Amino acid sequence: MKLFSIGEMSKIHGIAIKTLRYYDEIGLFKPACVNEDNGYRYYSPKQFESLNTILFLKYLGVPLKEIKGYLAIRSTEDYLSLLVKEQGIIDHKINTLMGMKQSINRQIQEITNLNSIGKMNMPRIEVREETTVWWHAAKIRTELELELALHELKRRMANQQPLVIGMVALTIPIEQLISGVYMPYNGVGILDDCEGGGFMSQLEKRNGNDSEPVERLTLPEGDYAIVYYRGTDHKASPEYYRALMNFIAESDYIAKGPALERVIINAYKTKDPNDYLTEIRIPVMKVQ
Repeated sequence: MKLFSIGEMSKIHGIAIKTLRYYDEIGLFKPACVNEDNGYRYYSPKQFESLNTILFLKYLGVPLKEIKGYLAIRSTEDYLSLLVKEQGIIDHKINTLMGMKQSINRQIQEITNLNSIGKMNMPRIEVREETTVWWHAAKIRTELELELALHELKRRMANQQPLVIGMVALTIPIEQLISGVYMPYNGVGILDDCEGGGFMSQLEKRNGNDSEPVERLTLPEGDYAIVYYRGTDHKASPEYYRALMNFIAESDYIAKGPALERVIINAYKTKDPNDYLTEIRIPVMKVQ
């Protein structure tokens, strides 16, 4: 029976020699025989299928330890179980990647559309789609209080994903808006505009079993009074809230929900402070 050297096995199967040596060391794929004089490894044709199986399962992402365990007890049931488990892992990765893609697409679209915003500091009425915000109640006056509240929200969400500028929002309740009190903020939230792979599916499952559920704030589809202004200093926001509330009254609208304030562009996206951009939006309805 013809035997193949480790170099020949490497060329035939497209696998590095050092990898074959490592597989031998961990007992995953040992040669058919080893020359006692020079230590050269030799493999038989009957071993091709085993190596093909290892390479296929490795391609699927199955850890080497699990591959070794499977090869030791090979059966149809074990193979099926291995594939079903890996299918679940792949589905999770796909959902995660889809969420990442949606986040990237949202940012590309938002930055691309900045030129269509029009005049800065000028209130206007725009129609917006429904927005879900995963929200944490907290009085926020300073950047430190914002950071602490945001980290508490992330803790409750068990969220290890890095936050994206433009997805974090501060809120002011309608009672404060009507009273003309625009500080402090009453909470911080993370926008969830990713279908399927976003925070929403994870949190709805988590909220069913966790003692510290994350509140879900839904801003409905409809008319919004909106203003954009350059700058990211939240201390400057009250003047824009006043202008926005005056605009709402003069346009025969009334506020019907909490205000949402978010920084779209800041120092993490540009070195030019003139490009910093903040949005404030308030859901409104026409006076009958």
